[in-house]
Amino acid sequence: MLLDRCVQPDGTSTIFGSPALAWMGVSAPNEHEPVVVFAGAWRVITLGDLVHERPAWRLKIRLGVPKSFGTGTTYRLVVGSDEADARFYDVTVGWREDVGSVKEVYNSLAVGIDEVQPDEISV
Repeated sequence: MLLDRCVQPDGTSTIFGSPALAWMGVSAPNEHEPVVVFAGAWRVITLGDLVHERPAWRLKIRLGVPKSFGTGTTYRLVVGSDEADARFYDVTVGWREDVGSVKEVYNSLAVGIDEVQPDEISV
């Protein structure tokens, strides 16, 4: 699974060059040491961590690069395997940025996932 890009609510796009995401229980993402997920099974990924960058909460993505994004940002994930065509998903993550505690942030967290068809993808 790779992160292709993210698009912020104002339309600003950041392309990452498809770095691997962090898998739960794996010390570091590495495209040369893949994690096995069998067909029909599931595995949790770590997109990032919510951090308080005053004055607002932001999502700091786990890619080995110091990037963080605000609420409402959409992340394009690429899911593939040796045996099947890649599938693309847009994951939009939102939360209240103006709250003071981590509990309030998590209570306001909302995630939307949409599969993107190959003919809908623009470069």
